[in-house]
Amino acid sequence: MTDSETKQAPVGDITEKSGNDPYAYLERDNFTSEKFKVEVRGLPKYYGIGEFKKLLNEKLDLQTCKVKPPKQSSGWLYVCFRSEECRQRAISTLNGILWKNCKLSAQIAKPAPDPFVKRKLEENKTNKKLKNELHDPDMSAMDRIKFTTTPLWNIPYSSQVREY
Repeated sequence: MTDSETKQAPVGDITEKSGNDPYAYLERDNFTSEKFKVEVRGLPKYYGIGEFKKLLNEKLDLQTCKVKPPKQSSGWLYVCFRSEECRQRAISTLNGILWKNCKLSAQIAKPAPDPFVKRKLEENKTNKKLKNELHDPDMSAMDRIKFTTTPLWNIPYSSQVREY
């Protein structure tokens, strides 16, 4: 293989190929932990992530590649695997298992959208909305100038902080 064949494509090439599909990255050949993600529910109120990883990898030999807790503790988390076989084995092993007096359940989790493509889509939507507003025939020349120079001129500051 030549150096050019082993190098990864630049980010711009990836987004052009994936278009506007934030899930296109799942179809690429390179690994992503989102392909084989499981949602585990029924966790105890207080537990350590390290302790749970030890249960999964050492005691149950499930070979996880990543454990992702939600932003707020809520009795569930995501566990990612390297293959479909590992994911299916984990689901069958974890369903109904008792850990710290809590009965766990596991199911296939939806993958998260690619944050780069998702952000690009949101920016495009905002730009289209702005373009439509600029071409409004009822808009005055002064308002067009305000929109092009300071696009948030007509939005209260508290809303700007919350939304943007």
